[in-house]
Amino acid sequence: GGGLVIEGGGQLILTNSVVRDSAWYGVSVRGSTPTIRGTTFVNNSYGALAMDLASNPVLTDLTFSNNGFNGMDLFGDTLTSNASWDDHGVVYRPTANITVPSGVTLTVVPGQVIKFPGGGSAVGSLIVNGTLQAPGTAAKPVVFTSTRDDTFGGDSNNDGPTSELFRGVWGGIEFAPGSTGS
Repeated sequence: GGGLVIEGGGQLILTNSVVRDSAWYGVSVRGSTPTIRGTTFVNNSYGALAMDLASNPVLTDLTFSNNGFNGMDLFGDTLTSNASWDDHGVVYRPTANITVPSGVTLTVVPGQVIKFPGGGSAVGSLIVNGTLQAPGTAAKPVVFTSTRDDTFGGDSNNDGPTSELFRGVWGGIEFAPGSTGS
């Protein structure tokens, strides 16, 4: 609901635009691969962007300001096919556990930041029954952390500078006994 919803393979090329003041997400992508570039997201109540695990939008040169989350919310679920998280200019935030099933590979590109929601208890995990490839480099590490961590990806949750970080804010990455090639 709210904002711009791209669903069921709908094609969209959104360039040099402003998406603002949505009651929900600025743009929500479901089962689609739109191209969004040169676009500014401002004052959207939830996240600037959201997508399900069947989507793979092409995102470049985006700007975020004062959204509920300055980045991309990933709807938690189980991947159904190989996937790439490859928008290193956009912070990803899983909204619930994400499972990589046996026979499926999730590739996370160098420089990608994934922030799991934090709270009073650990929230969010990446459960790997298949394969996780996250080939970070010294210059562009792949970062798995909490939304409370402003060190990587900036203050994506708009709570002001965070200097107090502690263990146990998000669930972690779990490799099941049958996972291979990670």
